[in-house]
Amino acid sequence: MSLVRVKIDDEEIEVPEGTLVITAAEKLGKSIPHFCYHERLTPVAACRLCLVEIEGMPGLQPSCATKVKDGMIVRTNTKNVLDSHKSVLDLVLETHPLDCPKCEATGRCKLEDFTYEFGPHRVSYYRPPGISAYDYEELSWSPVLKFDPYKCVECSRCIRVCDEVQDCRALVASSRGHNWRITTFTGGPLHCDFCGACASVCPTGAIEQQPGKFWKKDWELEKHFVICSHCGHGCTLLLRGWEGRIARIEDDFKVGINRANICSRGRFGFDIISHSSRLSKPLLRSDGKLVEVTWEKALFAAMEMITASHSVIGLASGMLSVEELFLFSKLLASRNGKKFSESRDGDVIEFEKKRLGRYGSTHGFDQLDSFESIVLVDIPVEELDEVLRIDLISAAKKSGAKLFTAGRASFRLKKRIAGLFKINSQTLASAPAKTLFVVDTERIEEKELSAILEKVSSDPFTGILFVAAQSNSRALSSFGFRVLPSDEISEVDLMIAAGPLQMTERPTSVKRLIVSASFRNELVESADLVFPAALPFEKSGTYVNSEGRAQYSDIAVPMAGESWPDAVIWISVMKELGEATPSTPREILDEVRNNHPELFERNYPVKSSEAEPKLPSTRLAPPKRHRGLLLDKSEWLRKLQEHLDFSKEFSPWF
Repeated sequence: MSLVRVKIDDEEIEVPEGTLVITAAEKLGKSIPHFCYHERLTPVAACRLCLVEIEGMPGLQPSCATKVKDGMIVRTNTKNVLDSHKSVLDLVLETHPLDCPKCEATGRCKLEDFTYEFGPHRVSYYRPPGISAYDYEELSWSPVLKFDPYKCVECSRCIRVCDEVQDCRALVASSRGHNWRITTFTGGPLHCDFCGACASVCPTGAIEQQPGKFWKKDWELEKHFVICSHCGHGCTLLLRGWEGRIARIEDDFKVGINRANICSRGRFGFDIISHSSRLSKPLLRSDGKLVEVTWEKALFAAMEMITASHSVIGLASGMLSVEELFLFSKLLASRNGKKFSESRDGDVIEFEKKRLGRYGSTHGFDQLDSFESIVLVDIPVEELDEVLRIDLISAAKKSGAKLFTAGRASFRLKKRIAGLFKINSQTLASAPAKTLFVVDTERIEEKELSAILEKVSSDPFTGILFVAAQSNSRALSSFGFRVLPSDEISEVDLMIAAGPLQMTERPTSVKRLIVSASFRNELVESADLVFPAALPFEKSGTYVNSEGRAQYSDIAVPMAGESWPDAVIWISVMKELGEATPSTPREILDEVRNNHPELFERNYPVKSSEAEPKLPSTRLAPPKRHRGLLLDKSEWLRKLQEHLDFSKEFSPWF
């Protein structure tokens, strides 16, 4: 891309051709006030706050909608420009409530920041919007979002992000002129996917998330970047907390592969860490009952059970980190134990390795717009990966990629689907150039997968993207965990279940059961020994998402009670057994990289077993709307589901 040279307030800078003036100014560290402009949205130049002087152009020009040209001279601090900023802000403040001391947005409000920097320091035409707590109150759009029309600066960001990014159109503008208002589609409660994007882009406190409201001022809340564990996309969340508690989840456009896109599960499901059914101490069965014991006694009991068992099997969760799964795999290998999971991902990857000699997805989420056609193979996007739906919409809009479905059409993508695609030799042979097949590893049939892989192997312009149901299913695959067949649990001395699982009943043929879990459930109540395990936000670790990207998640909040990360649990058990183990997280990850390089490099050449792999039937049930493994413990999502169930009667979306 060619570069152009532009001068802004006597400072020169080179930027790519087509860059907006406001973006070029930001690169020089210059502040130009704005409301309607947002880097995720199409410029509309509606608020008229970002006007600047450009030599050779009449009057003042909107910096958010004017592209730089070579030799352009821009001035952002002349008297005319500063007077313009002050006048616009003065008009905005005319009916804006001046309640900054008690406003939730204080400290992160653009109106507050720009008024402080540019004025006016005395409002000329102030007309109070109403009497507080009487006729001036927020509108309850839902249990998780509220709207204050008096704090709205009419930037239309919320409407545009709902339309342009989410492709939802749940928000609209009513009337014109002084009567212009943001409202819901029906004028009542909000009906949408509740991604929270509208609250995220709001420059003031007009749209606010209810979780964590009035806990602390914005500048008092800590910031932690963590990886979401509720599906295989691997979104980066900005966790805001205070004294070990989570206030709310936010996003950051510049951090993470999700580019500020978050679904309702990731944004509002964080309260699971404080659920009343959390396990806080080890439990050991004594006289038919589970009783609390010390960690020393629990580890000793685990050693006795393992050494006394001739047959051991392990059942691992795809929500555990790479480090945890690797250590659990080492423990099972040291006892000649068999490795199983509820996820079908490992079996699908093994099938792919036999056909292609590759491991995992050939392309990633950031490459969707490089394909002319994208075929969704019976994949319920809203249930499995809602952020993928946003990426698909973006690809369709950005590059004109045509979306096809092989199976049932996704509800939110129906209007974008160009047609049906039947997976057979004839349609695959005549498939358009540059076609990407997006496959759900839990639902794909063996015949369909075999045909798609044959097409991918013969056409270098065809790709495949495996979408996993859990945050770290790829690591399960690499470490040799496969779907647990029913005939493998006949007369087993010991079964060790690690991490969140869908299994609710203890197999009758299992003589002893050890479980690491975070919550009390039916499986825990039937166990002989229970280790209290930390949840994702409470521990650090590496996660490999659906596209094969490894990402590190740090500790954000303290662990509940005496719970431990699974990595610490299995290291401690191996030490009790006298087994050699890595002693630091760095050593664990180095050993993983040396032994399993395919986890950290896309399209890594691998070898499969000589036996012809077969695809077993799936064990993982698809998540329900706004639900997933562990998320039934979220009070916010429970309230949200009740709201959606109630709104089905009159909502145009359901």
